Amino acid sequence: MKKHLLGFLTAGLIVLSAASAAQAANVTLRVEGKDRTVVPQTTVALPSSAVLKDGTHECAANSFGGALQSAVGSDWTADYFSSYDTYLLTGIKGYAPAYPDYFALWVNHKYTYLSVCDPGLQEGDDILALVDYCDSGPAPDYACLNDSVLPLAIDAPKTVAPGVPFTVTVKRYEKDGTLAPVAGANLAVGDALHTTNASGQVTVTAAAGPNALRASKANFAAVDATVCATDGADGFCGTSKPGDPIPPVGPPVNPPVVPVAPAVQITGITEQQTFAAGKAPRTLSGTVTPDPDGIKKVQLRLTRNDGGKCSTYAGKYEKWLKIKRCSASLGRWFTIGDRQDWSYLLPQTPSKGRYVLDVRAVDNKLNVDTSIRRGHNRIVFFVK
Repeated sequence: MKKHLLGFLTAGLIVLSAASAAQAANVTLRVEGKDRTVVPQTTVALPSSAVLKDGTHECAANSFGGALQSAVGSDWTADYFSSYDTYLLTGIKGYAPAYPDYFALWVNHKYTYLSVCDPGLQEGDDILALVDYCDSGPAPDYACLNDSVLPLAIDAPKTVAPGVPFTVTVKRYEKDGTLAPVAGANLAVGDALHTTNASGQVTVTAAAGPNALRASKANFAAVDATVCATDGADGFCGTSKPGDPIPPVGPPVNPPVVPVAPAVQITGITEQQTFAAGKAPRTLSGTVTPDPDGIKKVQLRLTRNDGGKCSTYAGKYEKWLKIKRCSASLGRWFTIGDRQDWSYLLPQTPSKGRYVLDVRAVDNKLNVDTSIRRGHNRIVFFVK
């Protein structure tokens, strides 16, 4: 087997060893082939128990395999590699890419080294399997000579006026989740085909009602979206036409949904806990409540007061920086990931001082709990 696939499998094992136990969760799944969508975007509930893929080896419930099992039943295949105790996804609904093509897995628009049966998915995750390929170079490195296949994204308004021009931008997700415009991409709006300019943009129009959009380009994974066109009184996009029955006056049948921000619980350190010199934990850890909108990021803020000399930990530089006065509010927030079970390893054991650890989680709709709750999302601890 080529080195790039061996590395993929090995990295998957590293994640597997640190993953938490499976929990029932709802995730959004999509599978894109080279020339067609194999599984359209769909929301599925992960199974409650592990999947026995070949009758012998288990596939974790909170894995890509678990999501596939919920979406397509047993209509998917994977090869088991005993040397790494892991699976490699090989086919879905009869679609089986041939070497050097293979299924690459993405979570929340970021490339992941999780293999198909490794645990790690959580409530609200957006998962994608796309066909990538590796034109391997010479031994001993076998490095890929080609760029990776990246997923496309469509930035368009949800609602427009019929026949009135509007702008659509086609972008690509880099492996780290950042977005960049794509020039020369094809954008189909119904039966009309357009091409994006150097800024990834194209101006189009839509007929009344829902309009299907599909962005595609060679060596990229295609994506679909929908734009609804209405004049506000044609019955499309939730509007009413003249002469339609007047809805009864009264309270709404379904009350508006009140956004709920994900809640954080710090673990491993208790409120007002005191540690002897050299005994304070380097690992900060905790949990976030499951969020149907998915967790966008978990952020930490850590400040220290050593006899009036105050500082904040800067995660970007992995070092302590002085602050003007002693206040936790002057500390620097830094992002550590997007997992419900989170942890962060400090480069050194905390030294003498009074510490304030704050944690917050932001979901994909940007809901965040800004309240401070001692013993939950804020812990004060001491090192003597």
